[in-house]
Amino acid sequence: MAHEAVLRKTVPVGGKNDSYCPNSVMLLPDRPITFGRIISPDVSVRLTSKTAPLMISRRHATVSVSAGKWTIVDHESLNGVFINRNRIQPSIPHLLEPGDRVVFGVGVNSNTPEFEYVFEHIARGRKRCADSSLLSNKDSSVKQRKIFRESGGYVMVPFGTDHPAVHEAISVAEEKIQKLKASLEEKEKCHADVVLQLEKTEKELQTKLLDQKATLEKEKHELEGALKTLFAEKLMEKEEQLNQELKSQKESLIEEKKLVEMQLQEELKKQLEEKDKQLENQLTQQKEALEQVIAEKEARQNMLHIELENYKASQARMQDLEANERKMESTLQELRQIVESKNKELLKQQEETKRVEEVARKTVIEQMEDEFSCIICQDLFINSTTLPCAHSFCEYCLMSWLQKKNNCPICRQPIVGRPVRSLVLDNAIAKMVESMDEETKTRRQTVTQEREELKRAASTAMPGSREHPITLNDAEGQQGESNTVTQAMVQNTMRHMRPAREPRGRQAQEHRPAVHQRNNYGNQRYYENRYHGNHGSNGGGGAGYRYSGSDYERQPYQHNYMHGLPGTYYPGYGHCHLCGMRGHWAPGCPLSH
Repeated sequence: MAHEAVLRKTVPVGGKNDSYCPNSVMLLPDRPITFGRIISPDVSVRLTSKTAPLMISRRHATVSVSAGKWTIVDHESLNGVFINRNRIQPSIPHLLEPGDRVVFGVGVNSNTPEFEYVFEHIARGRKRCADSSLLSNKDSSVKQRKIFRESGGYVMVPFGTDHPAVHEAISVAEEKIQKLKASLEEKEKCHADVVLQLEKTEKELQTKLLDQKATLEKEKHELEGALKTLFAEKLMEKEEQLNQELKSQKESLIEEKKLVEMQLQEELKKQLEEKDKQLENQLTQQKEALEQVIAEKEARQNMLHIELENYKASQARMQDLEANERKMESTLQELRQIVESKNKELLKQQEETKRVEEVARKTVIEQMEDEFSCIICQDLFINSTTLPCAHSFCEYCLMSWLQKKNNCPICRQPIVGRPVRSLVLDNAIAKMVESMDEETKTRRQTVTQEREELKRAASTAMPGSREHPITLNDAEGQQGESNTVTQAMVQNTMRHMRPAREPRGRQAQEHRPAVHQRNNYGNQRYYENRYHGNHGSNGGGGAGYRYSGSDYERQPYQHNYMHGLPGTYYPGYGHCHLCGMRGHWAPGCPLSH
């Protein structure tokens, strides 16, 4: 709980010419004290300066208790509040300590401030203790009272007794009452004389005030006439200057607009990338120029506002200047609209360029995928290998094919010579994969790693070196181990094998799910028939080849055979690349319809 405090004036008021302010202000914790210039319920203490009437604001500052401590708040006053010669920030409570010097306003002409106070706490007086003899006789049944003697001491007299001290005290009190009444009458007479004197001086001051007002009105009218004439001349000159500046600015903006339009027309004939760069540079330059013009306009507008504040007395000319400001704002709005339109054009051109680049990139990727795809696995070449007939396949796919046949899967020509790795195709495919999405890159990397693992598994499953790959029709002693390795190869290959190429066009998009399912089923049958079909029998149909490094050994094996759909063409050789069976081609595959 905060103690009571007081603000004591450092230089007390002594004469008529001093400021109207109290020498000390009592501060109570239960209510805030507001200092100000006006007479209002919101202002508790009124401060009026004789030298500068506007030194104190209407609501200057408030002193109150916050969290058990005395604080002062400046209500954004004109001349501020100073504590120990430091001005406090407005609207922020500042803590007061005993001995702080609080100044409302500032000193005039380097003089001492008028309203300088010192903040002090008021110590509470201790209560007087009762006499020990009275406390001991507190429970006695005899009632007593105190009688004050002339000598200055107190006498305890019981009630209901006729004591001479009582009569003596009563007579003394009556004499004092008579003296006080006489002094009161004299003071009332003096007060009446003072009131009459004040009324007389007030009337004299009113007459003087009326005379001063009349002279001031005359001077005011004369000054207003002079200011109006001077204001009119200056405003006419400024209007002419502003009109000339606006005309020159409009002409320069029109010329700049024509130049920009000509440049844009010439740049439309160039390539998209050059056009984007040039447009960005030109638009940024135009934007900077327009922003500079807007800044100049705003600076000019601020200057006009400052000049208008110095001539507030002329209301008619103020209207003319406001009309000019509206014109300038309309021109600024037009310039902003031009900048916005240029920005929109730039965004549209950038979006169009990105869209064209994306379409071109997708087209190139699709064409490259069509050209660099293996016909066996229907995926991009992995370790591309080229036959003497100039057809290329994946290394793993070709090795699997050569274990059954010794002819090209495309042209069916017998293979003479050794297959050759094609580094050019591998490098081209690697560059093409770099421009694809992350999902395609991850899937291709996974398939490549698994094929390498399958190759290593195939090389370790069979005795010998890498020149003797796994054969699907070895002896019975090695048949179980070979089949296990082959089944793992087929399962891993089928898990990551990409579906067949999806057809393009609106009609193909409508039937995409069925084709996708059919191709997956066909590829699965193709690999199952290739790796798991009749490994050890020579019961029928055709012969195959396996690759042993130096030459191709012809070994017989049996193919599954299935007739195609009625009416479809089958020349009698080859197999279906969807299901892997002989007896039909892909258009007549009964499993895909």
